[in-house]
Amino acid sequence: NGKANGRSMESLLSEYRAVRTSTIALYKEISEQELLKTGEASGSIISIRAIGYILTGHENHHNQIIKERYL
Repeated sequence: NGKANGRSMESLLSEYRAVRTSTIALYKEISEQELLKTGEASGSIISIRAIGYILTGHENHHNQIIKERYL
């Protein structure tokens, strides 16, 4: 759905950097107490902290695919 095959490598890297930088900035401003707050996502209760771990794991997963398939 992201139409990545039709985009330049620089465009993809630029978007990646922007999303990563903004996510890091967001999490730097969340207090320890706020990280423990929970909400519902896809019918399951999840904390803000857990979402951060999921985001990190998801990035690691994609980096591994890039290494295996393209480097």
